[in-house]
Amino acid sequence: MDGAVARKGSLSVDEVVRLLEWAGAMMLSMAMPRPGPRGLATHWPDVVHSSAEAYGWTGARVRPAPPGPREISHMDTILDWIMLIQEDRYVIRRIVSTRCLVSPRTQRHVFSWQKIARILGCDRRAVVKWHRDGVEMIRRELRNWS
Repeated sequence: MDGAVARKGSLSVDEVVRLLEWAGAMMLSMAMPRPGPRGLATHWPDVVHSSAEAYGWTGARVRPAPPGPREISHMDTILDWIMLIQEDRYVIRRIVSTRCLVSPRTQRHVFSWQKIARILGCDRRAVVKWHRDGVEMIRRELRNWS
């Protein structure tokens, strides 16, 4: 990531998308506090209901390792690129920021093109085009900064 962030003026559209998706996955892999009251807590272990659970043979869901300080810094830098999209193009900003959210567990987009189109009340192909336009705006502004 260091080299890609450093040479931001010569990035292709696909590289910008890849970096935005990486930053979105990093953001989602950070530990978030659960909303609402915690309720009663106990320090006793959970009750074992079967022998398979006792020996750890159940399908445990492993959470990805939280990002380190350097990765968080890169993530912040890359996510700041979304603000390079013109302020009056807030729908395109929302599309780009929504589409960059990638699940760190499954490596799949949290919001599909169809879901974004349904939320906005438009065609899926329009959302894809607007996303491409937004990424192109980011790429153009990064080139101008370098």
